[in-house]
Amino acid sequence: MNAQDEMRNLTSLLSLTTAQPGTTTPLDIRSVIHCDLEQLREHVLHFLHAAAHHQEPLEIVEGAMLLLEQLSLVDTTDATAASSTPLADTQGTGEQRGVQEGNEALTLNGRWQMIVTTEGAWPSRLQYAPALELIEIEPDAACFRLESRLGPLATIFTGACEWKQAGRLTYMVDEMQVKLGGINFKVPASYPENELLVFAAADQIAVARTRSGGMMLLCRPL
Repeated sequence: MNAQDEMRNLTSLLSLTTAQPGTTTPLDIRSVIHCDLEQLREHVLHFLHAAAHHQEPLEIVEGAMLLLEQLSLVDTTDATAASSTPLADTQGTGEQRGVQEGNEALTLNGRWQMIVTTEGAWPSRLQYAPALELIEIEPDAACFRLESRLGPLATIFTGACEWKQAGRLTYMVDEMQVKLGGINFKVPASYPENELLVFAAADQIAVARTRSGGMMLLCRPL
């Protein structure tokens, strides 16, 4: 991870006033930066949902992910300050929403596809995933499956996982399966425990950071 690159892309995002050359979805951050934080989050998630379906400039995509991460830190601070206080009714429903309920959206399950990663080494650290990368988390979070497909080659990693808390998934690979054409074999695998930190999610989109510092944009399989 290159912190200077991240800071540059986040700063560039905050200066956007119109859709930039090469973008197909408007991302006018300055017009919503002073709005309610939830409106700002929804605005950025809408852009990332579009970016998952048609490629947008990667620097702007990373800037959007970084902005959501910063907004999640604000949420964490607010949640800590009001851990025993329900949130006020903002929808006119007469109901109050607890802090924990809002965090539950960060506990992902089912199948997700990795669209963008910032852990690439070639041709650059920031790239749209060159292979089909799918991660599946069982609803009870007992096990996970990570599958990578590139042409006739597929590698599948499986193992145990656990949500330590909303948004924080730990997992450990204990078996690897390789498929190539009609050849299919399994080999034991032993990897250190890894971690995925989900800091923004909606029905069809999620953004997370790995323990090594890389970020990824996930969506439901295309």
